[in-house]
Amino acid sequence: MWGDGICAALGTNTTDIRRIFFYIGTWTVLGGYSPKFVTDMAFRTLLHCIPESYSCEVNVSGGFIISWFLENYKKTEKYWEDLASKIEPGSDGLITVPYWLGTLAPYWDPGSRGVTVGWSGIHTTTHFYRSILEGVSFEHRLSTEKMSAVLNTKYDKLVFVGGGAKSILWGQITADVFNLPIYVSETVESSALGAAIVAAYGIGLYPSIQEAAERMTHIEKRYEPDASRVKVYDRLFNRVYKNIYPQIMKTLEALEKPTS
Repeated sequence: MWGDGICAALGTNTTDIRRIFFYIGTWTVLGGYSPKFVTDMAFRTLLHCIPESYSCEVNVSGGFIISWFLENYKKTEKYWEDLASKIEPGSDGLITVPYWLGTLAPYWDPGSRGVTVGWSGIHTTTHFYRSILEGVSFEHRLSTEKMSAVLNTKYDKLVFVGGGAKSILWGQITADVFNLPIYVSETVESSALGAAIVAAYGIGLYPSIQEAAERMTHIEKRYEPDASRVKVYDRLFNRVYKNIYPQIMKTLEALEKPTS
């Protein structure tokens, strides 16, 4: 089975087991290359465009939630980004679990609900916006850590791509949450580029798909993780975020039954 996410892997040149890509569209897709067939509840495994290899993918409705927010709070993305960039990492203790459309990996629960915890009198709509960006990055880190363990690899490069990758704030948040350098793809439509890479290989312009991907992709900018912010996000992720959904899963199930 192929998908646009696999073509995005080529269009971001993440054809090595130490690289991952983070595509921000209606769904945010994080994918990693695998030279062997592996399975786990934390991701789905698809055939790669590269022969005898696979793509491990995680999907979150991240872009949808941002669109939902902008539609309901009636300001531009730049407006909220400018304000949210002035708020400290962790959104002053407000954390969002981004299950607006249910969740796929790692819980595979279509009936799950989004959760925001930690509200107090100091919080504003801007805090909520930033907590959504942080929550989507936390959620992708959750499955990425499991992918790393299953594949016995350590990621050293994450390529940011898609319309949402234009967000300077989200790029820096992702670098700090993952504690990885973030490389922003010059090409927004990485899936289309990936298809072109397959075609270029197919007509003999390059001796391998990997070389075609290396030659035909380019990086626009780079974000470096900040050590002080990495510490804040590590603490929130390990002590709080990972525990929220497992602890309230039964409560959300009880909420679903009388309202469905």
